[in-house]
Amino acid sequence: MRFSLFALGIVVITLLLTFAAQHHRRNPNNNKSCTLGEIYGEVISEMANGLFTENSEVFTSRRGFWFATLGTAAIWAAAFPVILVLSVHWLPPSPGRGGLYILAGLVTLVGASVNFIAMALSHLVIGFGASSSEQPTSFMAIIPAFQAVCGVASILAGSSERVVGWLGQWLG
Repeated sequence: MRFSLFALGIVVITLLLTFAAQHHRRNPNNNKSCTLGEIYGEVISEMANGLFTENSEVFTSRRGFWFATLGTAAIWAAAFPVILVLSVHWLPPSPGRGGLYILAGLVTLVGASVNFIAMALSHLVIGFGASSSEQPTSFMAIIPAFQAVCGVASILAGSSERVVGWLGQWLG
């Protein structure tokens, strides 16, 4: 029962941080993305539009490859708190699976960094001799920090049996 409530709480927190938490204050004068979900929607839409053009370079150029890879890592990082809680409960790290947890944690750290950069650049306006950004909220730091903590927890779980035992006890 305790695990179910904890897992449900993590799902709710993850969904709120991805789709409801505004990293910048919404300005009625522009259409800029204010949540990670909106940024992901734009990225996926651009990738889909690029796939179906005559000269599609989404997956054939290096730039397109890295854009798709980092975009996937960013989306992974947003979903990873839920993935981590479920995997620790149903597929606990063991000496044979430790590398998988370490790799997942590293990808999550990269994705959290990409998410921070995407949130920062989503409202950046560069002009002649000046640049400005609209009012960021505290979620600008909270969202990637939450993702990074989960990434570090995964790396620790993959590299330490002591952490695995502690997580197993804590998650029930």
